Amino acid sequence: MSGLDSLYAMLARPVTANVKLKRKVVQPHQGKDITEDSHESPQSQLPPRIIRPKSERRNASNNRYIKAYDRRQKQTKLASDPAPNIDINI
Repeated sequence: MSGLDSLYAMLARPVTANVKLKRKVVQPHQGKDITEDSHESPQSQLPPRIIRPKSERRNASNNRYIKAYDRRQKQTKLASDPAPNIDINI
């Protein structure tokens, strides 16, 4: 019996799993949902009913800070000029 065991051990191959998974594709139902393609030009703007008031408020406060920053920059620039410009209307 030991001869058969050794012969089996030499010739036996491990079992390979042959599993082929099928893709499950959901077919769309044929109904009114499927329509022809629209050949209209694409919309470039958002509809007017979309309003973002928080962002507008944020922009207003940012503008206030930007204006104050610009004023400070002008003042420091004018103070650092050795010869300020004098505009004369003729």
